[in-house]
Amino acid sequence: MKINTIRASYVNLGIGGLALGALVLMAWIMIDGTGHDFSYFLPKMLDAYLFFKQNGVALQEYTAAYCAGIFVFANPQSSSFSLPQLFMFLVNPVDAVRLTFVLSSVFGGAGIFLCARRFDLPVAASSLGAVIYMFSGFLIVRMMVGHLVHYNLLFAPLIAWLILQAIHLHSRKQYVYWGAMLSGAALIISYTIYAGIGVLLPQFLVVIGFLAILYAIRQRSIIAGIVSLAIAVGGAMVLSAPKIEASLALLGNFPRDQYKLPGFGPFDLLNYLAQATFYVPSADTLNASLQNKTFIMGWHEFYIGLTPFIAILLIFPLFLSSVRDKIRSAIGNNKWATVFVVAYLLLPAAFNLHTPHWSNLLESLPVIGQSSNMLRWSVLYIPLFALVAALLWKYGAVSQTKGAIVISSLIVAMTLFQVFVVTRELKPELSYNPSEIVAAWKAIETGATHIPPIGAIGLFIKKSPDGRAFAQRAPRMDHSFIKGTSNALCYEPIFGYRLEKYPFGRLRPGRVLRVDRGGYFNFKNPACYVYPKENGCLPGDHFRADQERLLSDFTANMPVSFLSSPNRQISDNAARTAFVLCFLALSCGGLLAAFRLYTFRRN
Repeated sequence: MKINTIRASYVNLGIGGLALGALVLMAWIMIDGTGHDFSYFLPKMLDAYLFFKQNGVALQEYTAAYCAGIFVFANPQSSSFSLPQLFMFLVNPVDAVRLTFVLSSVFGGAGIFLCARRFDLPVAASSLGAVIYMFSGFLIVRMMVGHLVHYNLLFAPLIAWLILQAIHLHSRKQYVYWGAMLSGAALIISYTIYAGIGVLLPQFLVVIGFLAILYAIRQRSIIAGIVSLAIAVGGAMVLSAPKIEASLALLGNFPRDQYKLPGFGPFDLLNYLAQATFYVPSADTLNASLQNKTFIMGWHEFYIGLTPFIAILLIFPLFLSSVRDKIRSAIGNNKWATVFVVAYLLLPAAFNLHTPHWSNLLESLPVIGQSSNMLRWSVLYIPLFALVAALLWKYGAVSQTKGAIVISSLIVAMTLFQVFVVTRELKPELSYNPSEIVAAWKAIETGATHIPPIGAIGLFIKKSPDGRAFAQRAPRMDHSFIKGTSNALCYEPIFGYRLEKYPFGRLRPGRVLRVDRGGYFNFKNPACYVYPKENGCLPGDHFRADQERLLSDFTANMPVSFLSSPNRQISDNAARTAFVLCFLALSCGGLLAAFRLYTFRRN
């Protein structure tokens, strides 16, 4: 028995090493910083890196680096406190993204493994679920195209496991540990909000809620489950109150209500879900069937990437009568859990269904109505099918030897599928050149260069055939701050993908410290975007002539003080208080665990 246990440990260790090696291979082969949205995130990361280098650990509320002065902290997608931002202090920006992919994939796989174990699935089945979650194509595609903050989504199962543990501990009346687990969950959720999860926050919370409530239904601890989930999420909201308040203030001034919500007809919807989840979606076919769209969607928006191998793992066990019997028994004994799973399964389909009345209803909803598409809701299927495959594995009673072979083969197969298929399909979207950002980072690291203060406004001017000049958007020039120029017509989706809501106003190319006839400098006051009332201005207003010192400090990348709302001040105090309470709860749990361990060893 002991020999078998040791052998199983070595097998699991080997599978873990293979998985880690495959993730590293994918990261260094597939992520090279050329995805189109790296033009959005890499300049912002370099700017934040410069800010922290110059000012230490400080809050960067606004920046002069691009958009002629703009918000940072209030941006729901700000990556200033993210993992790739942290890794930039160790490695170059592209390698920082690669490390983020590997680390977040490992955390995601660990979260699914722990959740599966909490649902009483065996180690081999739990490992299968972890591999499926880690090697699904959603994250690697997003990191390839430059959606850097989407890695936060993979923390959802790990957070859910902490809540599952809390529900379990509550049932055993271990309330100190219960509080510590919920505090840990709240802190990690809060981290993801500060790290820029932004547009994926609803899906992120739904995944956490699904796993927590499903476990509570299974354990017949509904009240404890709901209370635990509410405390974890509510605590996270309080911890994140400054970020949430600033983001809501910003979005209140720039509601993203200019885009229609696209969707599919019933049959096209089924085709989309099948292609996106288990196969290689055809962007041309799906765009042709996508109704009510404002934009043509890129291939990356359609791809979820569980691959055909997972479809086989889900379908093949159903041919076994013993598995079918166990499924029928499980459904009969867990009717409410089955209903809950079916409702969760239908959620992405409901959000992506288009009928005139249904779409109008969705557009009227808060948060949901400000989306440009609902395709990302399909990510809900990744943890669901990972756990379903693990459950079917348990029902199939796969032997340890066969299990190790299948899981190892699955790692290799999914890796090769993502490397060859994704790289081929994404090629048209890999059009950005990150070399200037990487070179600037290296020069700053070695002290070979000094980034000058922002001294000029950059505008791309294009002439029409009749000789008239007009400003042109230049979304890939946000790195111009390296040479002391702030790109006015920048890349910022808050203003619309085509800057439909950008208040261009009195901006002109040329010097920043130039006062026009109205008594304003040639630079936006970014506080006016977030807190216009408190700063006595309107969104898009410029610095006044009497604010020269403030503007000079701001363009020199120094921390400057702008006025904020009373709600922001209340939020700051609430977050500090919540952090202290979480710290105390974690400390009490840690001290109690240490005391019990000490007592156990003495006895």
